[in-house]
Amino acid sequence: MLSRVRARITLQDINYRHPIIAAERLSIYLRTIAFSYRIGVSTVCQIVPQLVTAIWDCLVEDYMAVPTTDDWRSIAEGFQERWNFPLCCGVVDGKASPNSGSQFHFSIVLLAVVDAKYRFRVIDAWGYGRTSDSGILANSAFGQALRARTLHLPADQPLPGAEERGPQPHVFMADEAFPLRRNLMRPFPGRTLPPERHVFSYCHQSQAGGGERLCHPLLTVEDVSAAHRDQP
Repeated sequence: MLSRVRARITLQDINYRHPIIAAERLSIYLRTIAFSYRIGVSTVCQIVPQLVTAIWDCLVEDYMAVPTTDDWRSIAEGFQERWNFPLCCGVVDGKASPNSGSQFHFSIVLLAVVDAKYRFRVIDAWGYGRTSDSGILANSAFGQALRARTLHLPADQPLPGAEERGPQPHVFMADEAFPLRRNLMRPFPGRTLPPERHVFSYCHQSQAGGGERLCHPLLTVEDVSAAHRDQP
């Protein structure tokens, strides 16, 4: 990792003091034990954001590149095969994770898109504060690209078994806190719903029809978010 980010985090030597070398700056970030280096809090507060930005910029194309049209199509095929839900390019959820270890108790805001195999395909993180899921979507680069239709999703195509309805858009799934859009589906809001909306929106273990199809994809992102939240 040092070889990838060294150029981004190496500071120029100046007359009255020598900068912290790149290897030590990276070690401070990775170990997060600032006291071991006898470095001031203000210095650490500068190093960590610089390192995070450098690591992301240098590695994002290798490990978290924005999916291409072919990638979106492959993700949709995965939802069709695994969850029997067609034209789904991912499940979206937003979280504000409190940092209990900070004296300021701020939150890191995360928006993620997960595929049918519980893998993150898009991550958008920033801070700080608390906001609703719809606000997280609106403020994220992913949400803005979705609204501007610049995600390069596959072309519309008919739903299996409903060809008479014509071509339909590829969509992302989200819970009821998100807005309904052409490429973003959500359950019907409210508790008192007509039977057909109730079947569509909610899962029941005794049902084996369309009611399960919306819920099961949504569980993928909830499960992944919970797993990462519970890690030490």
